[in-house]
Amino acid sequence: MTPSGDTNELSPAELRALVVTLLGRVGDLERTVSARTVSAQRDEIARLKDLKGRPSIKPSGMEQAMSGKPRGLGGRSWCGKKPLPRVVVEDHVLTPDLPADAVPCARFKGYEDYIVQDLVIRPQAVRYRRERWLTADGRTVIASPPAEVRGHFGPELHRFLRPLYRLL
Repeated sequence: MTPSGDTNELSPAELRALVVTLLGRVGDLERTVSARTVSAQRDEIARLKDLKGRPSIKPSGMEQAMSGKPRGLGGRSWCGKKPLPRVVVEDHVLTPDLPADAVPCARFKGYEDYIVQDLVIRPQAVRYRRERWLTADGRTVIASPPAEVRGHFGPELHRFLRPLYRLL
């Protein structure tokens, strides 16, 4: 509208210009409203069809990086702890002593895992993959662990803990 708010004082050319401006604003408003309506309807259809919705795209953070704020310690852009290394698991395959009469008829049935933890200056875990065999008479024969292994803890860990146990 005019600054004075009185349209009676405007010439026909000024009225036409004012009408064109107002019609343009109304058109922009209608396009915005219809675009929002269409977007809402698409989201509703996707929800009803159990489709994925619109992705929520978050700002990248580049604006903060370019603002000149001081970075973390040591010039690193992230401040966090390094992940601890995992314990390496060694695999040893153990074969049972099958009876001589069972060897031709025995069938291999996979492995049975038996984990032994030990302490050797560095953490160490050994997986003994004990072979399992099914004999013709229906018995299952499983390889036994080495003689030095007692339970699920290795001999080094037993040697380390034995004096500590006596202190308690």
